[in-house]
This record gives sequence, structure tokens and C-alpha cells, in this order.
Amino acid sequence: MERLVIYEADKLDCSGLYALASDPKKFVVGERLQSLTPQSADETATLAVIFTGSQITKSVLVRMPRLKLIVTLSVGFNHIDLKECAARGITVCNVPTYGERTVAEYAMALMLALMRRLPEATERLKAGNASHADLIGMDVAGKTLLVIGTGRIGRNVIAYAKVLGMTVVAVDPYPNEAAAHKLGFTYVGLHDGLRQADIVSLHAPLTPETHHIINKQTIAIMKPGARIINTARGELINTTALLHALHTRRLGGVALDVIEGEQYLGGSVEAKVLASGRVEHQVIREIAEHEALLKLPNVIITNHNAYNTAEAHTRMIEGGITAIQDFLAGKPSNTVQPSK
Repeated sequence: MERLVIYEADKLDCSGLYALASDPKKFVVGERLQSLTPQSADETATLAVIFTGSQITKSVLVRMPRLKLIVTLSVGFNHIDLKECAARGITVCNVPTYGERTVAEYAMALMLALMRRLPEATERLKAGNASHADLIGMDVAGKTLLVIGTGRIGRNVIAYAKVLGMTVVAVDPYPNEAAAHKLGFTYVGLHDGLRQADIVSLHAPLTPETHHIINKQTIAIMKPGARIINTARGELINTTALLHALHTRRLGGVALDVIEGEQYLGGSVEAKVLASGRVEHQVIREIAEHEALLKLPNVIITNHNAYNTAEAHTRMIEGGITAIQDFLAGKPSNTVQPSK
């Protein structure tokens, strides 16, 4: 009998996954509201469905000796130790297409909100001030957008940007020249793109090569007053360098749906430190940087919300169901492999 355990179940409508257990003699489904950790690991599970809050490490996997399949209801999979899974014969699948338009729409919403200073205008009006004398924004038409990562989401961002009259350049280690021709953008080197860009939008996976791709050195290359949008992974940006660039007005603003240490966002500093279970310099620094960023008027931060639409939730669950069914049929789909 297969035992499927759904982790982080409070974040999703899991009714479709429960439908897999129509024959209780063959399939048992359980759920955990919390993420998958060594403490929440179900030792009887043969299949596990997770989200991005679950860090799948060796210490988790040793607690799940019967596990055969992990399905992450996300595009990214950097929260999973793929090499350890491969060594243990565990198949890992993702859901690569559920949010290609959803996340791209959110990136554009962040861009427009940042350029037109919507959060500042809203907060001012809530405080009883209807003046807009010093809330001058900027058009996006005519601006140059650098898209770092031209996968499905990045290409949709490019398509939307072109509709808005933007010039688009892109960086990707694996250029898609057919897409460049169709959508009307140009591939450039990273430094060249940063020099040209009025706005940078990040859509790259987190890898050793992309970790802190936005840092003190690359920010120094950018135009004074340029903006950055990040809906990919927080670790693509060195937050310390970002904060310094904002304070010195080297950058004109940022809109972040992801940030380093995003698990510590929200609540009091004391509560977040206690919740982390680690009183370490790195944790304290990340929390302090969050607090500093949130106080700046030219910063928008949301808490990993870009995927969060009703339609995307449906596609995520459907993708998870398909992955499980294909695996049990002996034809696993959307598998991800460790890098060599």
C-alpha cells in the first residue's frame, strides 16, 4: 500500500490529491500543516508532496526509509538535496509550467507599482494626505529592461514588456534564439546588460553560478537610479549590497517577492529569532536587513506571493497528481536530476 503524505497542506487546496485515495486498500493519504523537517518526517511515507518551505536534506531523508517519490509543487527545486535523493533511489519531480504566466504577471505588477510609486501613494492617502506633488513616477515605455533568465517565466515577462513599449535585452547561459527572434529581444553579456538596463528583472534558477549574481560589483555597473525586480529566488541578490546601494541612492528602488532569509519575515524581531531556533549572526543580520529595507519608501517586499492565484493553485495540484500517477505507472514525468 502506498502512503502519500502532503506537507505544508495549509497553503493549498489538497482535495484533488485526496481523490487519489479513492481505493483506501491501495492508497492512504495523510497531511502535515508544517513543512517537512526531521521532526515532521513520516517514517511510513512512500510518496511525499512538498512546497518550497520544506528543506529536503540528508537528515530528513534518513527519517523516511520507505520514500520513493518527492513531488515539489513548484518550479524551483533548490530546496531539495538532489544528490542525496539520487543516492537513495528517490525520484524527484516538479511542476514546471503552473505559474509561467502567473509569476510573470506579478513581476510586471511589481515593476509598474515601483515605477509609479503606488505603495507610497496608497499609504499617504490612508494617512489623510491627498497631495501628489512629490509622487512623480516614471513611464516604463521606452525604458530598457534586462531579463536575467529566459525560461518560461522570463519569456512571458519579455512578451508583456514588449507590449508596454520597452526595449528588452536578456542574459542566459543557454540562449533561445528562436524566442529572441519571435519576441524581439537581444541576448547580451551580463555586464553589458547591466550597463544598459533601467530595470532588471530576475528569473534565473538558484545555482552556484547565479548565487548573489546581484552584488556590490554588479550593482556598481548599473545605471544610477536603476530598479531591480526579483520574483525568482532571494539568494540571487546579496541583501547587504542591495541595502547599501539603496541608502546611497545608487539604485532607484527594488521590488522583491523573494529575499534572503524570507522565512523570518513578519512578526517581532524577538519572535523571529526564537522561531528560527538559531541565535546566529547570520539570522540576526538577515532580520535586521529586512527591518531596514521595509522602512525605505522605494522598496516593495511581498512574501513569496507571485504564484498565489486560484488558477495557479489548480494547475499545481493537477501537476502534482499527474506526477504521482505517472510515477506509479512506471513513467515518471517532470523529473529533476542533480547537476553533474
